[in-house]
Amino acid sequence: MAEASVARVSDEGFFAEVSIKKGGEVLWNSGYVAEPHETFAFGTWFEGFGLPIIWSDIDKDGKLELIAPTPKGDLSPTMFRLYRWTGEELVFVKRRCLVQRSQGTEFHWTSWDEIPDECVWLDSIERDGKAERVGLGNSGTVTRDCVQVEITEAGFQIAHPV
Repeated sequence: MAEASVARVSDEGFFAEVSIKKGGEVLWNSGYVAEPHETFAFGTWFEGFGLPIIWSDIDKDGKLELIAPTPKGDLSPTMFRLYRWTGEELVFVKRRCLVQRSQGTEFHWTSWDEIPDECVWLDSIERDGKAERVGLGNSGTVTRDCVQVEITEAGFQIAHPV
């Protein structure tokens, strides 16, 4: 199975390169990118971090996907970047937020124009499935807590509170 790895390449805002390797051989490399909002920019900047967090078959189609947040510096749903490994290259698929469906435990991939004014979303996800859930309610009330999530075909679901 191919593995994804991150290497630091710059201290100026901390840019990183992502490599896909198999058996020690580099199959693909993102190359150096100097602008945090480029498609293959990975790193940590003033606006936030954008390092890969998950390398897995997230949609159960037999192909590996990589998930990385888009840097942000405000209280808005985190936009995650999704990439798919084709076997030869890592291709950008889409940008989506993980927004909670109704009052349930599921968070579905949601495009920016489909996000309601008042909603609950996953703001960050760690490799072990620990996630920060943020809610923005009426009159600007904000709630935050940590939950354990697991991958589903539609996004993520809460496994249990942390």
